[in-house]
Parts: sequence; structure tokens; C-alpha cells
Amino acid sequence: VMNEIFGFRLVLPMLLMMYFNAPPLIALSSNNDFLASVDLSSLQRHEIAILQYDSRDVTKADRSGTSYWHAAAKWNKRYCDTHGHIFLYYTISSLKESIGGQRRGKMKKAALKQCYYDGNNTVENWNLLATPWCKVKAMINANDDHPHVKFFIYMDSDAVIDRAFANTPLNKLISVMQHNLKWDPEMKPVVFNQDGPCWWCSLVMNVGYNMCLNAGTVAWYRHPLSEMVLHRWWDASMDSELEGNPIRRRFRLKWPWEQDRQMAVYNSSSQHIQVASQPERPHMISNAGLRSHSGQWLYSDTGAAAVSALQGGGWCLSHLPGSGCFISHFCADSYSKQVMKKKYAVADNGSDERRKRTKRDTVGFEVHYLSFSIPFQPQ
Repeated sequence: VMNEIFGFRLVLPMLLMMYFNAPPLIALSSNNDFLASVDLSSLQRHEIAILQYDSRDVTKADRSGTSYWHAAAKWNKRYCDTHGHIFLYYTISSLKESIGGQRRGKMKKAALKQCYYDGNNTVENWNLLATPWCKVKAMINANDDHPHVKFFIYMDSDAVIDRAFANTPLNKLISVMQHNLKWDPEMKPVVFNQDGPCWWCSLVMNVGYNMCLNAGTVAWYRHPLSEMVLHRWWDASMDSELEGNPIRRRFRLKWPWEQDRQMAVYNSSSQHIQVASQPERPHMISNAGLRSHSGQWLYSDTGAAAVSALQGGGWCLSHLPGSGCFISHFCADSYSKQVMKKKYAVADNGSDERRKRTKRDTVGFEVHYLSFSIPFQPQ
């Protein structure tokens, strides 16, 4: 199957098409020291989408108020509405109907929200995956389902556009990223985001990986190569978990799940993947968005990061809150997620919500359910 998808018969015609139909290079800097085939700042706002995924039911809130994934989705949806971007939310539908409505014991629990690999190179007994793996499936589905969108930014359900950049459209933020990285999306249409200094980076560096990545934020420009990379990542869920895997973890059902294979995909396809935000480093430095060109720390109030990035100073795509990045990822622990839930709560009328919620509310946006090429067939 890998040969069918990525082999000679597909790749050679694609490369020939790209060579003979490649758009002319355009200057993206005042002194013409950076040339690219496409200027991402020229994208229409409705051609840019934020994509989020979570296996849990976003249409319901918990008793103490909106759940953190609910709060993040509503904040990012409001941001998209404000600036004319598209917001997409994907989840896994209940699979009870696909198994004949069985409702007894373990079968019922296993069938409610199941992520599984649906490619042709499956092995025996079905290839069940931990639900975080289906973020990659959501990326593939979104790319297929929304052909008018030219640029996607995937964010985990505990990630939000930082308040410092809430008044800045994605066109501008993407343009800052393109200029700072000297990035040509026709050559490297996928953006993998670096992690910061942490024990995870120490682990992957010690086993031989050259770049420490975090799968919580992924961006891509619509292109045959980005589609290829996303499918390669999804198919990598069926790689051997131990043989040939430097981290040697059973990634299908155990952490680090899809992030394990993201590292492997980057190693094999780095020519098509742009790393953000400091590709010259194995991992991003802390507070990368708060440094000026001179290396001096900038005052880290809610406006300093935006001023720094938009004026050509420090910038970063995504990292922990307080790093000055465009996206704040509250992934450190459960307490951090609760902080995000309070700080980024949005009321049903679209305003910031500071009061405690006492009843359930509606999400206020369309929820898309993942589609699989073959039905779920538990053994």
C-alpha cells in the first residue's frame, strides 16, 4: 500500500507536474533576499481555517461549567468569526449502530468512541488506536471535506489563540511566520511545531532524533505534498511499535501516541516539512516570542508579544502560555487546563465570560464527525 500511495507511479507524475506548472517566485522582503512561490498574506480570510478535534462530546458542558475543550473551541470559534476565518471542529461519533446496536457489557463501552486505523495495510484483530491518534484522521478529513480552505491550523483541544493576538487576523500571523522562517509553502507545505526544553526533548534527543516536536499544533498549506505527509503520518500508526522505533513505546494505545510517529515522519520527510519556530535549534527556547532581535527580554504584558512579532522581533507559533506565541497550549497538566478554561471562557452572546456557569449551554457551531473508509468491526 505504501508503494501504491507514495511510490514511483504517483510521485514521479506529481513532481513533473510541479516542475512544469510551478508558479514564478516572488520577492517577500524589501531587499529581495527571500523568494517564495506564494505569498500567504494574500490569502482571503475565508480561505484560512482553524481545526480542532476531541473525542469527547463538545455539545455538552459539565456541572461546574464548560469543560476546557468546550471553552477552547468557543474562544477559537469567536476568534474566527471576528476575523472572517473558518472554524472546524471534528469528533468521533458513537459507533453503537455500526455493530448492530449491541448494548451489553464491554461491547457497549468499546463501541462508543473508538478511533481505529482504516487503511488497507491493517493486521489481524483490527487496529484500535488511542483517541488522540484521530487528530491525524481529522486533519485528513478536514482537508478532503473543505476544498475551498487553502490553509489549515490544527490545534489541540487545550490550545487557544493567545489573547495578545486576539485582534490580529491569521493572515497577518501567517505572514509573520512566513517572513521569519523564509518559508516557501510550495516546497514545504506542512509545518510541524517544536516543543520547548523538557524531559520529552531530552528523551528524543538521546535516542537519535534531530528535532523535538509537539503534535499539539500543526499547520499546512493545501498542496499534494501536504496531503501526502498527512496520509504518511496516519499510515505510520501501523509501523512496528518496537522494531526500528528508537523510542520503543507502544504508541498505538499508549503515550506519546501520534507524536511518536510524527518524529519518524519528520525524519523521513523533512524535505517537505517546515519546522517552527526556531528550525536552527533542536527545540524551541522558552519565551521565544518575547525576545527582540537584540536578544533583550521584552516586557511580557498582553500586548508586548504582539508588538514584538508584528514589528519583526521575537515570535513563535505555539508553546506554553507566557511564551509569547501566537497560540498558547495549556498542555502542562490538568491544573493548567482549568486555568485556560477560566481565562478563555466565552459567554453564549460572544463576550468574555468571567462569572461561574450554572447550567449547560450549546456550542454555537457545527460539529463534524470523522468519516472512515471502512466500518468498525470489533472482534
